[in-house]
Amino acid sequence: MISFPQPNAERAAAYHEAGHWRDDTIPGLFGSVAASVPHKTAVRDASGAINTYSELERSAGSIASFLLGVGVGKGDIVTVCLPNWWQAVAVFLGVMRIGAVLNPVPTTFGRADLAYVLSKCRSKALFVPGRFRGVGFSAVVAGLDAAIPVIQVGDASEQFGFPFADALKAEPAHEKADLSADDAVAVLFTSGTEAKPKGAVHTHNTILFGERAMASALRLGAGDSAFMASPVSHATGFLHGVVMTLAILAFLAGTAGGWMLYKGAAKDPILI
Repeated sequence: MISFPQPNAERAAAYHEAGHWRDDTIPGLFGSVAASVPHKTAVRDASGAINTYSELERSAGSIASFLLGVGVGKGDIVTVCLPNWWQAVAVFLGVMRIGAVLNPVPTTFGRADLAYVLSKCRSKALFVPGRFRGVGFSAVVAGLDAAIPVIQVGDASEQFGFPFADALKAEPAHEKADLSADDAVAVLFTSGTEAKPKGAVHTHNTILFGERAMASALRLGAGDSAFMASPVSHATGFLHGVVMTLAILAFLAGTAGGWMLYKGAAKDPILI
């Protein structure tokens, strides 16, 4: 397991005292929304596939069980190299559910880029598409550390690693890890335009504070939809397209209507 830096104790105490940082975790907030509006649409991708909150919660539970079965545990890093597919969102939630740390990376990464982040993060699992935009990922992952389980999402001319269907077949993990809002939850790499990419470590609190502020500034309500053109493997797509949109209903519940401008059932929050 890799060692993560800890938030400065004095600043953390001040942020908690001010209410900027709270006790919420990302999977905890999603779970509360899934329990309250299980049949509401959570995600729709460009293929037209639709997942309700309850369907996404079940998929995340199955992926969590699968990851535990291949040796991934709390504090381990899982690298996810997937397009804006619903499966990517399910994987993100499954990783976080067991207290593992998410490392989303762009699908434009080649073998050298993947090898770099896998080594730097000491990743315990890797999710990749079978094929995306004409690129067969069997060639991309060839030569990587064979000890790292690779999960193939989607079809390809050549099967490699574990098929994603195996992860979805696992009995959902109903017991969730003992999580703290100040635990590391994601490692987001910089672009590397001036030097080697650097992995910035985020906790649930460092992410959720920003997403609450964004949702409040935009006056987002329960009937709003989000179109996310940025890759969910980038900070913008992951933070605003996944975390913020899936947690908006929990944010609103926690602020007694706070910035909710739209009441009633208009559109469902979706990610495309």
